[in-house]
Amino acid sequence: RSTKKVHMETAEQIKLLIELQKLDEQIYKFRKRKNDIPVRIKFLEDEFKKKGDGLRAVQDAFKTQQVKQKDRENDLASKEETIKKSQAQLYQLKTNKEYQAMQHEIDGHNADKSVIEDEILVIFDENEAKKKDIDKQKSILAEEEKKSAQEKERVNSELKEIEEKLAVLDGQRKELAGKIDKIMLNKYERILKGKNGLAMVPVMHDACGGCNMNVPPQVINEIQMHKSLIFCESCARILYIE
Repeated sequence: RSTKKVHMETAEQIKLLIELQKLDEQIYKFRKRKNDIPVRIKFLEDEFKKKGDGLRAVQDAFKTQQVKQKDRENDLASKEETIKKSQAQLYQLKTNKEYQAMQHEIDGHNADKSVIEDEILVIFDENEAKKKDIDKQKSILAEEEKKSAQEKERVNSELKEIEEKLAVLDGQRKELAGKIDKIMLNKYERILKGKNGLAMVPVMHDACGGCNMNVPPQVINEIQMHKSLIFCESCARILYIE
């Protein structure tokens, strides 16, 4: 075969590789978006779980306060029973001294009762406030659940669209790769894997389009001759000129 014919064939192969690189850029972009989707869904689920945990914490605090209120109400009932019994005993006492001692004891119980009643009122007010907060948070959480479900649906729809596009691109790639010389294709694909989907880059303003390192004039001439694949001395990507 003539040298001219070999150069034409090499030039044609390089042109096919450039087309393949453009396809691969799209494929890598869509695959990255596809890989990001589970992360986005997990973020949505984690955010919703945080809000749910916040509501459960408030509900648990409310339950604790309700138990506390019940305990103090029991204490109040017990104190009232004690006062009642003490008052009944007053009329059975024989001396003034015993009567005064019992009255003093009843006054003490009444003072304790007053403190308990004040505590119950404070707890009751706190519980009412917590109940309102729970109702508000439930309403917010229901709205968030709705939004989260809608966003998940949108993301899953996006995933389906990406998978459809990837199926088309993968088909196009398979067809195009079948036209490329196996040795050239293997070199290209080895670089593609190591360089995150960018194996072949144009020379722009006398610099590599991948790493921006300067490309000497002699190397530019070699690229334009289309004798073989020319690699960047810095990043090892295949160079071409638009």
